[in-house]
Amino acid sequence: AKGLCELIRVKAKKNPMTDWLQDTDMKKKLVPSDITQFWVKGKAGCTWEFDPYALGSYASGPFSFEFSWAELKPFLKSPNPLKKFITP
Repeated sequence: AKGLCELIRVKAKKNPMTDWLQDTDMKKKLVPSDITQFWVKGKAGCTWEFDPYALGSYASGPFSFEFSWAELKPFLKSPNPLKKFITP
């Protein structure tokens, strides 16, 4: 799950509205509980949703980050604990 958190963090950090990730003084990290709450499985991959204020100021609104099955492939192999939740 740690590697998946990092994958999501890297993509999220590319969004300039994710203030909490942009500010190095905040040292905001994603933890497994952050990524297991709001995700949606689709045919092409998964989308992770984050509430306003989770990654940036409330005015930034909610955040969505899409990942293809190809991007998620390393996390779909056993013994990954998230495999049972996000098997394509």
